[in-house]
Amino acid sequence: GMSVIADSALGVAPPDPDNPPGAMFVLMGACTVPLWTPQFLESCWSGTATAEQAYVDAMQEYPDSAFAIITAKEDSVMLSYYNLFALAHGLPTITADEYLGKVNQILDGLNSQANLVTYLVDGTEHCFLPHAYLYTTDTRGAAGTLQPPPEACTTSGEASHVSCPVSLVKCAGNECCPQTPGLVDGRSFPCPSARVGFKGCDYEFKAHNCLAPPPSLVEWLGHF
Repeated sequence: GMSVIADSALGVAPPDPDNPPGAMFVLMGACTVPLWTPQFLESCWSGTATAEQAYVDAMQEYPDSAFAIITAKEDSVMLSYYNLFALAHGLPTITADEYLGKVNQILDGLNSQANLVTYLVDGTEHCFLPHAYLYTTDTRGAAGTLQPPPEACTTSGEASHVSCPVSLVKCAGNECCPQTPGLVDGRSFPCPSARVGFKGCDYEFKAHNCLAPPPSLVEWLGHF
């Protein structure tokens, strides 16, 4: 197999029927790359393909290969591109929170693939692999490892009382965090201190896990 790392590229774009996201595939010559299945090629040449479809097509075509996506929650470059395109075509612009909501919608659709890992980082950075902050990034941001290590929690007792991400609603153990705009398509999800395997919420996966804080970006990339 192979390892594929997509850095800050999810295809978040304004919904313009006259300029669908797939038009960029044709414009940049991506449909000529000898990687696609016949089904995706048909969508590619017709201009209806999306980045999400490209990821899924590749992951299903190469099930023994590892795929990863790295992106910042408020990528300032991608947000600017989105809004510049929207203004040029008379479409609504979006805020950073709305951009994160669109990112999470895409990742929610992709995370069902068994050979994909996503690394969603706090901050506004665009691209990680070419920069020195690659070596200090964790999920808290580009300077994450320069901060004190995140405190781990437990599934019960005083240390299980933690805050839900974004909403900051308090929870403990096997409870659900409330529906939060921009996270997991607005569904409830497990408390950061819920035990492994807890499935009592609308969305079965944690948005944040304090039982086992994620590694730094460099540590994580070292598994590929």
